[in-house]
Amino acid sequence: YIALSYSWGNPTARREIVVNGKPACVTENLYAALTHLLGFKGLLASILEECEIWVDALCINQQDAAEKLVQVASMRDVFANAHWVVAWLG
Repeated sequence: YIALSYSWGNPTARREIVVNGKPACVTENLYAALTHLLGFKGLLASILEECEIWVDALCINQQDAAEKLVQVASMRDVFANAHWVVAWLG
């Protein structure tokens, strides 16, 4: 999997995306990062097509404080075990 590191940006500025056939709201900064990553062509595009993307905003239940506490504590391992780590700077 690819672990995506990014800044959340303005938490109230949201965009809707579809993840595994279901709608999800993400910050504009995450939307921009995903749009950019998924818009690559050539070799990088083929690599990205074969990988799942781990994103904290989508992979951690942001409404559950207990889950967030546990998951944030394990983020070092998430990034350390990723096949690729992508940092989105905007």
